[in-house]
Amino acid sequence: MIEALKNQDMVVGARVAERGTMFFLRAPVKLCIRKLASYMAGYSIPDLNSGLRVFRKSVALKYFYLLPNTHSWESTITLAFLCNHQKVKYIPIHYFKRSGGVSSFHPIKDTYNYISLIIRTVMYFNPLRIFLPLSFVIFLAGFIKSAIDFSRYQRIGVLDGLVLLTSLLILIAGLLADLFVVLHRKLDPIPSEPQGLADDPN
Repeated sequence: MIEALKNQDMVVGARVAERGTMFFLRAPVKLCIRKLASYMAGYSIPDLNSGLRVFRKSVALKYFYLLPNTHSWESTITLAFLCNHQKVKYIPIHYFKRSGGVSSFHPIKDTYNYISLIIRTVMYFNPLRIFLPLSFVIFLAGFIKSAIDFSRYQRIGVLDGLVLLTSLLILIAGLLADLFVVLHRKLDPIPSEPQGLADDPN
């Protein structure tokens, strides 16, 4: 993995199979979360929270203010790297079933925390990935409702207008959030190219 880091900002060991406890509940939940994270980041993520990884300290320090104190820091730093177009490489790895101890996985609490983490992290770097689809869905619902009302009553109701206005306000909020992100990047640029192993990979 250290060798692969020569041309990358982060190298992650991607587990090829889920072997944790509560497999039949854990696997579909993690799959859904991973698909959501992949969409939000705009990259395919084979393993969101693998702890086996090496990365460049000079790049990672830029995102340390985002990292939580829990084990979900792996997911946060992965999304931070990908959302900022850092070079991330996944290497398939095999791992064995836990031989001792008890998993701390909680299907409801951890799922909620991971989804919140994904949305919060993406909001820092690419808010339009959240605001644009939300605005479009609400606009589409308002447009369909308006079309139905107009065809039936030859008028558009107040609720229809409110829904359409809501979609516009969400779009404006997304554009403003994206503007703040762009300004922040200009004021505090993030290195985008590997600087060599002298950067002290960790």
